[in-house]
Amino acid sequence: MTFFDALCHTFGTMATGGFSTKNLSIGYYDSNYIKWVITFFMIFSGVNFALYYSIYKLKNMSAFFKDEELRFFLSIIVTATLFVSMSLFNSGYQELSIEMVTDAAFQVVSVITTTGYATINYDLWPLAVKIMLLLLMFVGGCAGSTTGSVKAGRILILCKEMIRQLKMMHNPRVVSRIKISKKGLETKILINTMVFFFTFVMLTILSAVILSLDQVDFVTALTASAATLTNVGPGFGLVGPSENYAFFGNFSKIYMSFLMLLGRLELYTVLVLLNPVFWKK
Repeated sequence: MTFFDALCHTFGTMATGGFSTKNLSIGYYDSNYIKWVITFFMIFSGVNFALYYSIYKLKNMSAFFKDEELRFFLSIIVTATLFVSMSLFNSGYQELSIEMVTDAAFQVVSVITTTGYATINYDLWPLAVKIMLLLLMFVGGCAGSTTGSVKAGRILILCKEMIRQLKMMHNPRVVSRIKISKKGLETKILINTMVFFFTFVMLTILSAVILSLDQVDFVTALTASAATLTNVGPGFGLVGPSENYAFFGNFSKIYMSFLMLLGRLELYTVLVLLNPVFWKK
């Protein structure tokens, strides 16, 4: 890779922007070394940057490994990579090899960190793998990172609340409280998280309906909506990793531009501007 390309891909990786100087993205270089370097730095970019400052201040790695959100984030990456690798192997799409595991790990990390780089046309992968990648779009990296989407911390809170509610159904008199990294979670934060996630999902569905007016198929409309709101970039169907958004009409392009801003600014910052009460004040 030339110095210019290396510099451009460094910016695209650390900012989780995902723009490449090549039409084939990272797949152009056909190098496992380049894929793994970018994979690791995409993970680093998906980590809460405050943790790096904590390591600098404390002069040890304790804060890094004690963070529950980070452990949850990394566990999703490992689990999803194993699932994608085994699915590709069982479907006969690829033989079990370093190349297959590399592509699986790269695409999992690229999607969950909302970077959007591609090493292969994963739109040709089995349906189970595509569903997994679609779900990863709604996870994102850790809070305080450069990634978009919902964020792993919010997903962790929702998972813990689900488990807590199941326990309370079994024993209604039990008193329990959600804790993140051994710190109790306030009720208002839990409510805010639930409302945020519901708003995110509803916006994705509503946007898919709006984009479908451009005479595109269901998969294209849904994944274009999800990919722009989560800031991933490539989706599936006509907006897959080997395609682009050029065929959409002007209204759809403007609307998706709005979705990208909405997703990057985490919804509320933009949505509050649409509230008449805000302007009256």
